[in-house]
Amino acid sequence: MQGSQTQSKLEELFQRKSTAGIILAMALPTVASQLISVIYSYADSMYVGSLNSPEQFAAIALATPVILVLTAIANFWGVGGGSMMARALGRKDNPTANKASAFSGYAALVTSAICSLVAYLAGDRFLRFLGASDTVLPYARQYLFWMFIVGGVPTAVSMTLAHLLRSEGRARHASTGLMLGCILNVILDPFFIFDFGFGMGVEGAALATMLSNCVALLYLLAVVWRHRAVTCLSFRLQDVLVRWSLAREVMTVGLPSAVIMLCSAISNNVMNILVSAHGDQAIAALGIAKKLDFLPVHTAIGITQGALPLMAYSYTSGNHEKMRDILYTTLKMAFGVLLVIVMFLEIFAHPMSQMFIRDPETVRYATSFIRVLCLSIPFYALNTTIDAFFQAINYPKTAFGLSILRKGPLDIPLMFLLEACFFFTNIIWAQPIMDVVTMVISMAVVWFFFRKRELTRK
Repeated sequence: MQGSQTQSKLEELFQRKSTAGIILAMALPTVASQLISVIYSYADSMYVGSLNSPEQFAAIALATPVILVLTAIANFWGVGGGSMMARALGRKDNPTANKASAFSGYAALVTSAICSLVAYLAGDRFLRFLGASDTVLPYARQYLFWMFIVGGVPTAVSMTLAHLLRSEGRARHASTGLMLGCILNVILDPFFIFDFGFGMGVEGAALATMLSNCVALLYLLAVVWRHRAVTCLSFRLQDVLVRWSLAREVMTVGLPSAVIMLCSAISNNVMNILVSAHGDQAIAALGIAKKLDFLPVHTAIGITQGALPLMAYSYTSGNHEKMRDILYTTLKMAFGVLLVIVMFLEIFAHPMSQMFIRDPETVRYATSFIRVLCLSIPFYALNTTIDAFFQAINYPKTAFGLSILRKGPLDIPLMFLLEACFFFTNIIWAQPIMDVVTMVISMAVVWFFFRKRELTRK
């Protein structure tokens, strides 16, 4: 029967491993793929940074909100569909898992295609909206064309497929696909960027990224095809036409993850606009800080994404005690790991900034940004884990409320307040402040949830 092998793999994890072992089995491949993506992002930026052109580096920095939009699309359909798949497997409902995967995969394709088309039609107006100055605009135009307009679909669909594969227990295959794309990007970058190859500069970096994401997508599609006899992933057109209740559940569960990324994109764009008023070096420095922030952020995301299907599966199978243990163990694991990374960034902020660019003023700004920005990450890890928990057990309203709190009504006004009252480099304090506030509220909400339902340890 289709999906029976998937169920036995998930059941084996729960039967043969401790709580920490279950989480590590799912989280380690996911974290590995996330870290590889960070390395490729670093390499991408360092290659361009070695050109010693703040304008070209600023073009990459301005692309951060757009990358977050693609991640939001993948999270919307991938987390929503993946959570439904895991819960369906927990109650041994394979047809629902088939339909959830087909609906989510095709929806990601259509949504990303529409976004790319809108960006193409908007042209330079879109780039101005992102904060591109006259000097940065030509480079931003080149970078966004290949990375988003042409490469948006393969990027979003490959990330969505990784979510879906992970939700049926194939974390290793999902991670291998994403890692393959990242490693290929690192290899291709020099040939497209520097003069000994095509000499395309920042445009070459975007082209290499697009090609690498296409290869990652082809690999993941090949995995699905190879395991078509046993996988719950389906791309049959008859499975795409689902009842409204299923579609609504996928979207409501995936919405909080998408909102987090969309709000982050808006927040990043506002921050870019505020900082860009102080010169290309300042916006390039912010780009470096955001790049270094990827290390702890993607580590937290990897741990959380590995735990989400486990919480969903244990919840629908009725093992609430195991679900609670998975949540609490993930919280402790994520906080501890991220605290170590933060200490590393605090100590080595200056030399790590110099890895990207040698311009002294840019490095000075970047060092200041990094040391503030990374303070928020341990709290971010707690927030994303709790948010994923409520998505896993199909409490989308709670997850949505917590996600919108972090990057929503208070974040942007706080930036304007900090910019008006202090030197512009203090704008970056908005993120740590909001992460601490959100963490306190999130911990209180999850405590009351368990107390109300008498799921706490007696």
